[in-house]
Amino acid sequence: MTSTESDSTARATVVTPDAARATLTRALVELGVEEGLVTPGATLRGDFELDSIELVQVALELTRDFGVRVTLPSGPELTVAQVCELVCARAAGGPEQPGDLG
Repeated sequence: MTSTESDSTARATVVTPDAARATLTRALVELGVEEGLVTPGATLRGDFELDSIELVQVALELTRDFGVRVTLPSGPELTVAQVCELVCARAAGGPEQPGDLG
């Protein structure tokens, strides 16, 4: 790891739940999900029927907007609220996967 990488890793980015939800909503709309269906309890795989490639696309969009790596596994059902929580936690230096949130 270079000093630039360690410097950027050491700094936490503040991401609000509203900002995370706005980016997530935009990414889902780009995949064909109706904006009105993006509610906190909606699930990415069950309700929106996203496949693993689409989950990667959503994760990349979140990564681009917030500069933090986020992994959205294709196994467990993640809700919109859980993804937003994950992005906020990751930006604050937390884990990149939902199972690591404790």
